[in-house]
Parts: sequence; structure tokens; C-alpha cells
Amino acid sequence: MDVVIESILRHGFNGVITCNRRTREIIAGHTRYDALLALGETRGPLVFADYEEGDQYGPTAYMIVDNESARMARMDERQEARLLLALRESNAGLRGTGFTEEKLDHLLAKLAAEDDEQIGHHFGRPMDETPLQIFQVVLTFDSPDRRDEVAADLAQVYDNVKAVNL
Repeated sequence: MDVVIESILRHGFNGVITCNRRTREIIAGHTRYDALLALGETRGPLVFADYEEGDQYGPTAYMIVDNESARMARMDERQEARLLLALRESNAGLRGTGFTEEKLDHLLAKLAAEDDEQIGHHFGRPMDETPLQIFQVVLTFDSPDRRDEVAADLAQVYDNVKAVNL
């Protein structure tokens, strides 16, 4: 709830609370409602959903899909990191984003590890400070594009990578 409160303080209340029109029970927005109460508010925007008197499962199904769809949503983490880095440098910083410096550092480390894995999964750089030896490796490729692609991957992991035509 702290993230929702911080968001309300930074951005205002930009969501709604969904209620069953017939019963007046909250269907979606329980955390938003609790955040408003914690901030001392007694009013907030409501949307009323209409359910037939005999439809006891409709509101429950909506409550579940509202939460599940939020869990299923995915952000492009690389784009998110770029945006967060720009915000971190702004006057407002990360306030109101749901991110802390530690959480952003964790995201950046995760992305860096994925890059290392993606680049290094073919070529495995030693994890310690063991000096690397120099080797000459001859590889044959079906196309110059594939040769250049592999050379670029190697160059991100190792120094002095050269591709030559024999």
C-alpha cells in the first residue's frame, strides 16, 4: 500500500474504485480505497458495475481478473530501465514510480547478467581474474553476416577479436 500512497501523493488519485451497484461492495480497488483512507480521505471516484441480482459470481470473477491481469502485465524491462534512469536524474527522482534506488540497481544488475549470459553463453569468460591466453581459432561460416555476428559477440566478451577472410 505504501507504493499506492506515494503514487497518490506524487500524481494525485488517477484511478477508480469499482463497486457492485446493487450491493455497494468494492469489487476492484481495495488497495486504492485503503490508501485513500490512510491519507485521511473520505471520498474517491467510483465506478459502479451492474450485476443481476442472481449473479453472485460475476463480481467475484471480475475481482479475480482485475488482480490477475495486473499480475500478467509485463513491461519491457530495458525500456523501463532507460525511463527510470532518466527519471533518477530529474529533480523528482524515482519518487512516485514504485522504484527505490536498490530496486533499480537490482533491475540493472539483472539486465546486465542477462546480457552477459546472452553474449557469453557460447564463449564462457572466466569468472575470476585469471589472465586470458591468446589463441587463434579458425571458423568457417556460411555467410559474412554470420561471421560478423559471431565476431561481434566475441568482441563484447574478449579483447582483440579479429575476423579475417582466408
